[in-house]
Amino acid sequence: MSGLTSAAYGQSLQDQINAVDSAQQQNEAAARAAWEAQQAAISRAQAQRAAAAQASARAAAAAQQRREAEAMNDKHRDQAYEDQEREMNIEERRLQLQAEKARVARENDFIDRELHQQDANADVTKSQADALRNVTSGEKTLLEKKGEALTNVSSGEKTLMEKQGDAAVKKESGWFH
Repeated sequence: MSGLTSAAYGQSLQDQINAVDSAQQQNEAAARAAWEAQQAAISRAQAQRAAAAQASARAAAAAQQRREAEAMNDKHRDQAYEDQEREMNIEERRLQLQAEKARVARENDFIDRELHQQDANADVTKSQADALRNVTSGEKTLLEKKGEALTNVSSGEKTLMEKQGDAAVKKESGWFH
């Protein structure tokens, strides 16, 4: 029995060694599988982190593009507003200039009317002075003519008296007296 026991024992030792070897191989395989699973999980995690980083980068880039587009839209809107404001200022200045031109033209018309009025007043004053001068000159001529007439009358009376005196002297000196 001892031969059997030893064969059985030998077999059982071999079985045990084989079982230990098999267990060790299973353990190594399980460790290798765990390690591979861990490496796969690490790879998946790294891939997920990379994908998340890429998605985050894409989202950040998209957000940056949106911000830049909004900034560009704001810039264009501001530029359009500034252009419109400049146009309105130019139009306002143009209208002010037209109003100033119209006001100056009206002032020139008023000045022209005032000058014409002053010329007319000067003409009236000159005409009145000429008329007064003519009246005065006429009165002078009338007075001169009256004076001449009085002088003529006086000299006629003198001549008449002289002639009457001469006639009286002749009459007295005459023979029929």
